[in-house]
Amino acid sequence: MKFSLLFFTIIFTSITSAETTYSNYINGLQNEFGNISSKKIVYLDRDIINSKLAKLNSDNEKKQSIVIQDFISNISGQVISILDASTLLHGMSANSLSAYVLKDNNDKSVCVIVPSNPNFNQIQSNLRILNWDLLADKSEFKNLSIAKTLPRETLRLISDLHETFHCLDDDFLPNSQPHGIDHHFFHRAETFAEVGALLYLKKKGFTDINQTRAEYRTVGSYMTGKYLTDGPFRHGPWGAVYSLQKAILSIDDLTKNDIPKSWNMNQLQQMAYSITVLKSLNSHEFYGISEYQSKPIILQQNIDRMIERTDFDYLRERFLIVKKTVENYKLSLNKAFLSIFKSTTNTTINNNYIFDLTKDCPDIDYSTSKTNLDQQIDTLRIQYYNDNKPTKGLEYLQLKNIFKCIETNS
Repeated sequence: MKFSLLFFTIIFTSITSAETTYSNYINGLQNEFGNISSKKIVYLDRDIINSKLAKLNSDNEKKQSIVIQDFISNISGQVISILDASTLLHGMSANSLSAYVLKDNNDKSVCVIVPSNPNFNQIQSNLRILNWDLLADKSEFKNLSIAKTLPRETLRLISDLHETFHCLDDDFLPNSQPHGIDHHFFHRAETFAEVGALLYLKKKGFTDINQTRAEYRTVGSYMTGKYLTDGPFRHGPWGAVYSLQKAILSIDDLTKNDIPKSWNMNQLQQMAYSITVLKSLNSHEFYGISEYQSKPIILQQNIDRMIERTDFDYLRERFLIVKKTVENYKLSLNKAFLSIFKSTTNTTINNNYIFDLTKDCPDIDYSTSKTNLDQQIDTLRIQYYNDNKPTKGLEYLQLKNIFKCIETNS
């Protein structure tokens, strides 16, 4: 398809000009993407809708929902139910960024996007993906502030394009609940949306954002999986669902011999589909990450038992994959934390710290069983990270150094 010059004039001037309004930005998205799918896509303009709600001056939810209903009808010519409009109203109020595939009164689909909040500043926009407002008191975030950010406008583009690609997803999202909830399919749907958004931005010249985005996804999904086990994240491994870093980091490598700038929208969607199939977490990786986030000790016991004792080669191979996944995941977590954050205690991280076998080995019982030893090591590494993180860097945290201690003391 031919891309609209107007849209990109609006998008890029919004990054540099405070005079460009949020409504211009939303209108640019609407003009560019509203009619490229088999179903209409509608972006809710928060400024216009909030203005209409203020003029309405009513607490009656049905009347407020009619404002949403009328807005969608004016854009798409489709009328949704008051109940669906009420759901969208609550989504706007909760600052929920979501894509809703709904049916109109003629049983035709329309995809309605609740877009990013224009009133979020840069730090708020970066903190949102980390669930900082819910988890600021947790040990991993103790004495930390953000040192590495993406610009607010870039994050807004990623978020709104992510939701756009959900609307364009005819392969993964419709299959996310074939016979009940399948969280691995949800992960693939989220991967497609994220990769599609980042490919689209790469086409438009955003070539240096994927590493930082992957680091934020790494930390945010880990904190979600570890702590947010109730509320909207209950009843499922949502941390693993949003562990999108593997696919994000593959984008530059998989597109290095091609020129995304020359791709049309169909080619972008095909590439997003291919990367999702190839680089989303497979079922073994998904299991390993979800279990590590929520039940790391039990996971380690299962890994050891299945690798050492099972008579079934398939199960042994499965858990060898899980073991490797967890090892790599721990390392990527450490790197991401050290990359994104800085200490608020005014001490400097020394990433060139040299591990000292004479004083840095943990005080543990090296004669204990391997399973118990692994559990102790993992607990100690977390504690060491919390206690020493602004003074000692990644080298200090590497598991290989703990194994040096084991070899020395056994």
